[in-house]
Amino acid sequence: MPNLRLNSRPGPLPAALAACGLVALVSLAAPIEPLYDPWAWLVWGRELTGLDLDTSAGPSWKPLPVLLVAPLTLFGDTAADLWLALARFGWLAVPVFAWRLASRLEGGGRWAPAAGALAALAVVVAADDVTSWARQGAGGLSEPLLAALVLGAIEAGLARRGQLALGLALAASLLRPETWPFAAAYAWYEVRAGRLVPGVAVLAGALVAALWFVPDILGAGNALEGAGRARGADNSPLEVLGWAVAMPPVVVWAGVLAGLWPWRGRLPGPAPPLAAAAGAWIALVAVMAAAGYAGLPRFMAPAIAVLCAVGAAGLVRAVGELPARRALATATVVAAALGAQAAARLADVPRELDRVREDSAAIAALGDLAEADPRAFVGCGELWTSEFGSQTALAWHLDLAIAEVVATGTIAPPDGRLVVGPQTSASLARRMRAQRPPLAAGEGWQVFGTGACTR
Repeated sequence: MPNLRLNSRPGPLPAALAACGLVALVSLAAPIEPLYDPWAWLVWGRELTGLDLDTSAGPSWKPLPVLLVAPLTLFGDTAADLWLALARFGWLAVPVFAWRLASRLEGGGRWAPAAGALAALAVVVAADDVTSWARQGAGGLSEPLLAALVLGAIEAGLARRGQLALGLALAASLLRPETWPFAAAYAWYEVRAGRLVPGVAVLAGALVAALWFVPDILGAGNALEGAGRARGADNSPLEVLGWAVAMPPVVVWAGVLAGLWPWRGRLPGPAPPLAAAAGAWIALVAVMAAAGYAGLPRFMAPAIAVLCAVGAAGLVRAVGELPARRALATATVVAAALGAQAAARLADVPRELDRVREDSAAIAALGDLAEADPRAFVGCGELWTSEFGSQTALAWHLDLAIAEVVATGTIAPPDGRLVVGPQTSASLARRMRAQRPPLAAGEGWQVFGTGACTR
């Protein structure tokens, strides 16, 4: 194992993270609601504080978000905003950590700021054809926070702050299972170095396992409930690898090759193992996709962020070694290529945010309707919703378990309540409106009674 300590000092981290926190709080002024998964974490957090956890429906279980939001649910509806602020803090921290890592790998010379800036920009414009980076941050998904924790753990490890690095690695292990082998490997390294007691490492591993599996045992009666729900995806390993290649800007891959080329490696000791770990993470996502689990691009966010830092450092180091005229010409070509690709990707951000705002306005309207007239939704038969994305939000606003809100497509409950929204199947919406007037309506949403629950 190479010595991971570097002498460069990329700059004051606390001030940068404080600025991220401030911007995250200011972002709450935008009328944006959480996405599907965060509403589920809020529901489970509320149930956890009430010792009545039900994980039998919704997304697959993730321990860290639920543990974080559980105390926030004591603040009522403000909990959603508090989670969004925390998630966006992680989203904003990723380019900060990528900057610092690239600056360290470059060696701390006069071109270190250029490497840091390149890495930060590469992370910001990383592509995700399934759920854009902007949508992930705005809607409070956990993968940006995962990437921040992984990069933070690397930062702490490079600074020889082993306990902090392990703490961040354990936190990341409570977000994605891909983190487990890397956290275990680092814990083993610390044990071998005599900086970690073996019993503590074993206890930490047992705690991670318990937090993943025990809640599903208690809340669904099956330790593998979440794992089973995560299966059934139809993306292939080749598709995963294709996404991985396309996510960072092209110049990042050029920098990875320039920095790690076997017979002319330009980067210091940490770069090769970090790049290898990033490749292993991507391979692990591909293998899980082969086993039937979802292999979405955002699951590879930590690996892509590391590669952005390695590639930025390698590219800047390679250009810096050229004669002045060739260096200027090469830097100009790189800047033009990166600028063109970044501009094309950033042009999609306003459209993505418009979609987020539209979806948020619809969910906010549904929440207002549910809280203004809850008796129209509950009290007779089952509650069904024709729009899957509203299932967890309805459970939160109506103080229900997620399993008490049935997501359907074109079928109405025989006896119960059906929520029809702006994206509901046209045939189902026409059929419900032709049969009976709604029990409640507002802002594109209608609630119908069916069977014995028409009144």
